[in-house]
Formats: sequence, C-alpha cells, structure tokens
Amino acid sequence: MTPYYVYRHYKLDTNDVFYIGMGKENNFRRAFSNRYRNNYWLNTVSKYGYSVDIVSKNLSEEDAIELEIFLIKEYGRKDLGNGCLVNMTDGGDGVFNPSFESLKNRSGVKSHMSKRVMNMDTREIYISLVECCKINSLIYASMKTRLRGASKNKTPYVYIDDLNKPIGKYNQDMFNVNNSYDKSKNKICINIKTHEKYVNIRDASLKISVNRNTLKSDINKKIYKYGIMYLENYKPNGKSKHIINNKYTTL
Repeated sequence: MTPYYVYRHYKLDTNDVFYIGMGKENNFRRAFSNRYRNNYWLNTVSKYGYSVDIVSKNLSEEDAIELEIFLIKEYGRKDLGNGCLVNMTDGGDGVFNPSFESLKNRSGVKSHMSKRVMNMDTREIYISLVECCKINSLIYASMKTRLRGASKNKTPYVYIDDLNKPIGKYNQDMFNVNNSYDKSKNKICINIKTHEKYVNIRDASLKISVNRNTLKSDINKKIYKYGIMYLENYKPNGKSKHIINNKYTTL
C-alpha cells in the first residue's frame, strides 16, 4: 500500500505558508502539481510562485488526514478570515467546513455540494452532501458518484430533488434502498470471549485486526472463528449454541 504524506506550499517572495495538502504518490507528484487547485491558489502562484516542503511522509491515511486538518487549523484559512491559507476546506477528504465561495466555485450553488440530501430510512434531511458525509462519517467521493447517478446507490441517502424525477437506470435504487441497504453497518457487535462491544463490524475488525469482509462473512455464516457476533444474536447463560473454530460451544 502506498504511504501518504502531508506538504506545505510557500510563497517564493516572503517564504510564507499559503497552502496545506496531502497526497499518496511515492514521487510526491501531487505536492508539485497545479492541477485541480482552487482559484485563490492559482492566483497566489501566478503572482508569487511557490516552493514545496514535505512536512511528513510514510504516513497512514488516517494519520495524514489528522495532520492535514491540524495544520490547516493552526495556520487558519483566508476565506474564513482566521489565517493565511488559501485552503477552502478544513482538510481530510476535502469536504469539511467549505466556505460559501467554495460551494459557488464547484459548479455553482446548485452543485452536488449544496443540494439537500435525505436518509430514506430515518427521513433525516441534510442541507448538503457535505453535511451528510461529515455527520455520518461517509466517504465523500463515493457518495457523490452514487447520488449523481454515476454508480448504483445502495445507501439510504438520496438527493431530495431527485425524488420527483422519473425512475431511471440508477435512481430506481432510491425506491428499493430499504431492501438493498446493508443494515449490518449499524449493528452492534460483541466479542463473545471478552464481552467487549463494538459499534459495528468495521469497528470490530479494526480492534481485532481482521479484514472487515472476512469478519462479516464469518459472522453471517455463524462460524465465529474470531469470536465476534452481532449483539442481537448473542444469548448468554447457555441459552444457545454456536460454532466457534468449527466446534459447537454453549454460550
């Protein structure tokens, strides 16, 4: 797996920091690229030029995100009036706390970032995909492709504006979402050996260092090789039997 890194951009005339970013190429290509930069970055570089400083490398994605967010907060953002950076979000996956100017720059105020989103299961409404991803810890890039119809949407989230559109190839999924959504993502799990509880399969897989899909398959097949099961299926005090390491055992 390619490690991540965090970098800073400096103005050539004053050597002042004006941008914080992260990438994951071994050759640090993103740090030296001017592609997909916002207008404030482009104007700054056109006027002053820039140099690159690799702050830290060989990081995990989580550590890189944490460091990027920390540095952006430390230096502050120009668009929010609290610092010197031309970053237009708080870092991480690029969607946290976007300025209004950032929303306008991304295909106008009717863009995917500013359209209201609904959770079809709970009927909860979010003012934008940005807010939805932030609150529910979702991957913004994946959600964007699903909600705009570039891939099938098997989540409970939809654009409210799309609910009134004719059913087509992809938005058919919006009306079947309750049947296709993976409810296991929100099921509490328990370690039947230590009785430790986890908020979901992903949390459990991280804690015991087992691949999430492998653990999910193990739980669904009721093998419990790793000692993890859904809390709702857990019946202690000898009330049920389960297979652990290919042997029946009484809980």
